[in-house]
Amino acid sequence: MAKSLGTDPSATDGGYGPSEFAADLDVSRETLARFKIYADLLTKWQKRINLVGLGSLPDMWRRHMLDSAQVAEHLPHPQSGPIYDVGSGAGFPGMALAILGVPEISLIESDGRKCAFLREVARATETEVRVVQQRLNPGSKSDQFPPAAIVLCRAVAPLPKLLDIVFPVISSSTCCMFLKGAAAGDEVSRARRKWQFQLESIQSRTSPDGVILKLSGIDQNGAAN
Repeated sequence: MAKSLGTDPSATDGGYGPSEFAADLDVSRETLARFKIYADLLTKWQKRINLVGLGSLPDMWRRHMLDSAQVAEHLPHPQSGPIYDVGSGAGFPGMALAILGVPEISLIESDGRKCAFLREVARATETEVRVVQQRLNPGSKSDQFPPAAIVLCRAVAPLPKLLDIVFPVISSSTCCMFLKGAAAGDEVSRARRKWQFQLESIQSRTSPDGVILKLSGIDQNGAAN
């Protein structure tokens, strides 16, 4: 069990800080240092642009860092292609996974200011990651976006709409991993009216209502095989 952060000056008001994060994930000192740079930049840039919910900042190490990093242990192996974090925003979960060393991640974000933030985080943390300023749409399937091995999304849209958004970049072998909350069950039921997929629901480590929806074999109902 991680130690108390009562005397740790880097701890957040939420009671969960970098020391707990490092203990929970068993990250190296160097990796933790990169996450601290990420957290500092997030706090600084949040004053100018809306990157995350303001109320979540005091608990960012649990609400954002751990919530994103937990995805790493559930990624399919071996990985055989690019990973797209669609609607990346402040970089969750894609930037966190890239800092952990997950390769071939593209952060796809339509907001230019958020892309500037993501590029600054990548530069300051010396993280190999691709930042793409673009919004996915039915015409997005091109040389810029070859079919993904894995698609990640967090706090982008309800599942039925989310599958519409990411469908241009998925193939029959793509695995989608979507971080969802208490409405996940209802979203899955509504999505099945249009889509067929295999589903694994993984309990989140950060919230009793949170899940990671792991979808594969995604196709539209009635589509030709």
